[in-house]
Amino acid sequence: VPDEFTGARVPGADGNGVVQLYHGSPGGLRPGRELSLPEPSSDRFGASLAAGDFDADGRDDLAIGVPGEGLTPGQRAMDYGDGALHVVYGTRNGLRGARSEMWTQRLLKGEPRYYDRFGASLAAGDLDGDGDADLAVGVPGENSVQVMPGSPRGGLSRHGDVRIKKQGSVVAILPSRGKRPATLVIAAPDTGTVTYVPGSRNFRLGEPRRKASGDGLFGHALAAR
Repeated sequence: VPDEFTGARVPGADGNGVVQLYHGSPGGLRPGRELSLPEPSSDRFGASLAAGDFDADGRDDLAIGVPGEGLTPGQRAMDYGDGALHVVYGTRNGLRGARSEMWTQRLLKGEPRYYDRFGASLAAGDLDGDGDADLAVGVPGENSVQVMPGSPRGGLSRHGDVRIKKQGSVVAILPSRGKRPATLVIAAPDTGTVTYVPGSRNFRLGEPRRKASGDGLFGHALAAR
């Protein structure tokens, strides 16, 4: 793992974030590497995670949400963040940083703002049925979702990036059988609405299928299997 993911942790530096890898084995889980950013910054590195084969090479890759990442000068990183995500690609020797990437809204559709928290929620799955995983990224400050397509020519790409507005920012992806596209699920906890997005190359929205009554946290977290 390159230097950008092996910075020393600083005791007591709240909110820096660290990702601990555990490897499966016949004897159970074995601790592996720690991934972290090189300097304390309250970026909340690892606040969300999603694994998927973004480059269709048969090995899972890892997307790491960093919603506290500051791009706007003078922001309070502990309370807000434009947000970012890091992607570490898998190899025959496990996750390695030779092709690691950092993505922000400056590279995608949308405009980063100090309260957006891009990357607060992540989900991976094949939404267009082309054989590689795509990545859905929640942007709570905009009440939106950014969808980045995967590609066998380098992994996640800005080409074909889709921005889904005003449907929520908590994401999960329901896998499908065979080569059928997966289904994106978007939750908006403030309104208690969950919207299903049938898989298609245009990522077209379906109608909200369920809405909870009253003000609550329905849809605050999602899980798919």
